Amino acid sequence: MRSAEELRAEARRIRDSLVAVTDSALRDRLVSQSLELSQRAEALARLPADPEGIRAKIEEYRQMLVSSSGDTENQAVEGMLQDAEEMLTHLQSRR
Repeated sequence: MRSAEELRAEARRIRDSLVAVTDSALRDRLVSQSLELSQRAEALARLPADPEGIRAKIEEYRQMLVSSSGDTENQAVEGMLQDAEEMLTHLQSRR
């Protein structure tokens, strides 16, 4: 499981690499990937510290997937859901 700081660092690395990218399709894909990682990092940083709070966020993310409007949004929410599930597993294994 990557931490919020690791996700932020990866997003920054991608943004920094955009200077050298001339292909517009690749540039758009990298911008989208950087945004997704940034969103996941912030969602991970805001996760509650208790298992019940994380379960509530997991349910919220599942509902967001049901009502989402596009692939880009789905991708970010799927990542946030995965991060929350991993955090919950990690917390439960420490007990």
